[in-house]
Amino acid sequence: MAEFRETLARLGLGGIATYIQSGNAVFRAAGKPADLASQISEAILRDFGFQTDVLVLSEAALAAAIRDNPFPDAENDPANLYLHFAFDAIDPDEPKALSALATQGERLRVLGRVLYLYAPRGVGRSNLAARLTRVITTPMSARNFRSCRKILDLAHDMRTT
Repeated sequence: MAEFRETLARLGLGGIATYIQSGNAVFRAAGKPADLASQISEAILRDFGFQTDVLVLSEAALAAAIRDNPFPDAENDPANLYLHFAFDAIDPDEPKALSALATQGERLRVLGRVLYLYAPRGVGRSNLAARLTRVITTPMSARNFRSCRKILDLAHDMRTT
């Protein structure tokens, strides 16, 4: 992650902090999220030699996604509650096709560009989770609820220091 932070710093981003080894970064920057995402994607290709989709969310957007969680009871099981952040709008008919696959307390709901999935037995055991990316056609980036809260805490700490 040190090299990733250096890449972000070369783009002129400030106050860079990363969370775990999956490309989660918090930073200060001016500009539109889509423009920043494009710049970061190009820098990753240049510095690391691979193409990847990059999604940039504002602190407010992440806070809203956490606040609007439609399964508040699942917050007690944050490792099994996933927020899938869509790069584009999700076709409202696609999640309907997945609902029939939900078993053993699994729940799925789309609010705006966030797809919430609660898989109490874990996503590795979930037929619903396994089929998700085959049915939902827009690219998404998923984080469990625990990670979302930690990333938001990093953003909040950065803003208050």
